[in-house]
Amino acid sequence: MKKILTSLIFLGMLVDMLSVITVSATTNTTGSANSEITSGAVYKLTAQHSGKNLDVEGGRTTDGAKVQQWTDNGNAQQKWKVIDVGSGYYKLIVQSSGKVLTVAEGSTADGASVQQWTDNGSSNQKWKIIDVGGGYFKLIAQSSGKALDVVGGYTNDGAIVQQWTDNGNAQQKWKFTRIDTAADTTPPTAPTNLQNPSKTSTSVSLTWTASTDNVGVTGYDIYNGTALAGSSTTTSYTVTGLSAHTSYSFTIKARDAAGNVSPASKILNVTTDPASTHTGFYIKGTTLYDANGNPFVMRGINHAYTWYKGQESVAIPAIAKTGANTIRIVLSDGQKWTKDNLSAIQNLITLSEQNKLVVVLEVHDGTGSDSATMLDNIANYWIEMKSALIGKEKTVILNIANEWFGTWDGTGWAQGYKSVIPKLRNAGIKNTIMVDGAGWGQYPQSIFDYGTEVFNADPLKNTMFSIHMYEYAGGNAATVKSNIDNVLNKNLALVIGEFGIKHTNGDVDEATIMSYAQQKGVGYLGWSWKGNGAGLEYLDMSTDWQGSSYTEQGRAIIEGPNGIKATSKLSTVYSGTTQ
Repeated sequence: MKKILTSLIFLGMLVDMLSVITVSATTNTTGSANSEITSGAVYKLTAQHSGKNLDVEGGRTTDGAKVQQWTDNGNAQQKWKVIDVGSGYYKLIVQSSGKVLTVAEGSTADGASVQQWTDNGSSNQKWKIIDVGGGYFKLIAQSSGKALDVVGGYTNDGAIVQQWTDNGNAQQKWKFTRIDTAADTTPPTAPTNLQNPSKTSTSVSLTWTASTDNVGVTGYDIYNGTALAGSSTTTSYTVTGLSAHTSYSFTIKARDAAGNVSPASKILNVTTDPASTHTGFYIKGTTLYDANGNPFVMRGINHAYTWYKGQESVAIPAIAKTGANTIRIVLSDGQKWTKDNLSAIQNLITLSEQNKLVVVLEVHDGTGSDSATMLDNIANYWIEMKSALIGKEKTVILNIANEWFGTWDGTGWAQGYKSVIPKLRNAGIKNTIMVDGAGWGQYPQSIFDYGTEVFNADPLKNTMFSIHMYEYAGGNAATVKSNIDNVLNKNLALVIGEFGIKHTNGDVDEATIMSYAQQKGVGYLGWSWKGNGAGLEYLDMSTDWQGSSYTEQGRAIIEGPNGIKATSKLSTVYSGTTQ
């Protein structure tokens, strides 16, 4: 009897051990939903509480398309390829677009939405698949440790999918049903409408209209003649390393997940620009000149891209329609917010160029920080991303770090920039550099006292300065005028990189900012198009991303007597005319 009892206890322990074994990617199963998962196989995922499938809304193929639950319909947006990425984690690739199941912006919060996004290998695209019994599994995001969850436990079609703390509820349990699909032998259609929105003496920017595919396009190969020049997961690419005043022939081919390749697009012949002494924007005295040697005065708007990814395709054309000639784009290097990658930056530049906007790029993570390490990390980010900048000297200005050095003191501010500017130049970055003043951009005394030292630290002598004119630097006409004059009197180039109609601690004299900037040939960039947080909504210039109507601030900066519509002129890089 004792032996029998001991054997039963052992068997019970063995059953308990087997019940917690998680999914294996190496077991060669053909299986049903309650069998182990096979890496490389395609599955539909069905929520236990509703019986509905994990689905990409409308079968959309764009980054940021939301993931929801929907009645099983057998469409490609309900089919997910599961790929082992190591360390017990998997990525799930939807067959309609080739994009990956992703926690939006890498958030760790309960309720963060889940979407599809181009595969970038980030932890918010990696999921641990854990057997919870009964043929169901839970999916845990590596980035947050939270579970894939149907919001509110709703059972209706279209209920969105989010991440939520693992609570064992039925809306966090998913059945994996393997789909035996026939081999895909159908190639994508050829890309169309291949165009060249901009070029330099050493680079050519290309854009095209997306191909279609019976399952989903996963990428594009760019050919220079018969040689592969590069690949892209978007519909744009910049070919670099070319020779001046030389003719090239470009074509594009699309690829799908099965490796099928489309026919080539029509050939686009492009001749690079002649070599020039100035390959892009340059500074001479108090003036910024474009690559054609014409003075360029910025009239533009800030766009908070890094917090509102997915709005750029609407916002950037809308900003251009205001008459703006410049857009300043907020990015993150990953120190505080989700890091913006090379592909994203290249796409933003291309979209801006298509809309004839000069691009000012800035990293926002160092805002208000006095840390020299923070600034050095930002410089390292730009060096990592330099292939987005090199060859774009005609259209891109590098505003290294937004409002770095919050203290109202010039010595530490100057020392930081005197350290990183030569570092950027030594890395081969030749774009005009913009430097925000100390004191969150509102202490222009730092520029008056130390701006010349910072300028002289640039071996290319191609650095300009920026004041952010809110309640302290732009509160009244006398302050505005003296701050602008004091920088110009140092023979330094200046832009008002941010301003609005008011700010936290007081009014802003936006009328004088615009009129005196116009009188002195100084640029200005309004903050910002849309997306300002609670209590700062008055800084929005548009009521929506499309620019359907303007706010009080938008009307003042865009439509005022010295506003964007009245005073903006395109860079001659785009217009081809002499100003």
